[in-house]
Amino acid sequence: VYVADGGNNNRICKIGADGTFTVFADLTPSGNNAAGLGELIEGPGGNLYTGEWAKAVEIFTNGSFQTLAGTGQNGPGGWGVSVSVALDSATNLYAATQDNVWLITTDDSVSLFAGGSSQYSDGSLLQAGFFSLTGEAIDSSNNIYLGDTVRIRKISPSGRVSTVAGTGVAGYADGPGYAAQFN
Repeated sequence: VYVADGGNNNRICKIGADGTFTVFADLTPSGNNAAGLGELIEGPGGNLYTGEWAKAVEIFTNGSFQTLAGTGQNGPGGWGVSVSVALDSATNLYAATQDNVWLITTDDSVSLFAGGSSQYSDGSLLQAGFFSLTGEAIDSSNNIYLGDTVRIRKISPSGRVSTVAGTGVAGYADGPGYAAQFN
């Protein structure tokens, strides 16, 4: 089990099967911000992937790490928001920033995958709009699911963005996707 030990520690810790707690990666020396770390995703070969403030990071099995995308800063070239990540079955990484989804391929190239507008809209990848992405997951069919404020959005493998749940109004209501409410 891996956990982000944020605050002033800025490290990733490992809890072994015997309960032993050890520092796996110390992110402090490069100015990384573990306090803003998102979920930790284990990829093939045991490397971990995470999003943090304004960047996506790969942590190798020896505890060293590299920034895959983002500068960790606001302003030109920086994403300036918390980042969440997910891996598809081909180990491509998808990094969700506020209103865009970025594709980081296995050769570390980075490109805009979906988004382009900060207003809700369904449609093709680069015509769809996201308002405030807060998390993501990818299922076994490579559908990408994204929390988008008070909606759950889906990007299909064919490149179509749709809203699968949420009315666009904050609240609490169970029901079919079009009637469900989140806050």
